[in-house]
Amino acid sequence: MIKPLFTLVFCLFVLSAFAQKDDDKHRPNGIRIGYQNSLYSDGDNTSDALSRGYFGFMRKIGKRDLFHLETGLEYMMAGAKFENDAQVQLHYITLPLQGVVKIGPFVGLAGINGNFRIGENYKVGDQEIERNDDNKSNGFDVAVDAGLGFNILFMTIEARYYWGLIEVENDLYNRYVQAGLKFHF
Repeated sequence: MIKPLFTLVFCLFVLSAFAQKDDDKHRPNGIRIGYQNSLYSDGDNTSDALSRGYFGFMRKIGKRDLFHLETGLEYMMAGAKFENDAQVQLHYITLPLQGVVKIGPFVGLAGINGNFRIGENYKVGDQEIERNDDNKSNGFDVAVDAGLGFNILFMTIEARYYWGLIEVENDLYNRYVQAGLKFHF
């Protein structure tokens, strides 16, 4: 019952995000691409970081330069490495909602993200292990983020830190840092 509900919310969010008219002359659309370093944390202890990438599409909502909202659709890989040579890699489709404050070329970012797990890989050493549904990570995560950026012509250099709010597995939460580029067109 929960998966169909999340799928419905996901579809409604995507449709509303891309329903805006394209008459904004301030480069309303763009792509994000970059590097991500993720780990699991319970507040005190953390796993080792797993480095992967992310990419996605973004859409500007509103025509104000000082403050506007951005939404979109992204793909990212998160996860962690553990002491016993095990690692978990999670594949997510992400629906971000970002508040963006722009002062000159500087940008401040803060937002909330719905992360829908579409795949999971678990390895011990070089051997991939299939986990049953009871041992898999949570299929949905919500993350809040904050970051900074710098605009140069048609692109923004940005860095963001994300805090997962929903337990992913065994009292552990996602934490990740993204550094990358956003190209406006």
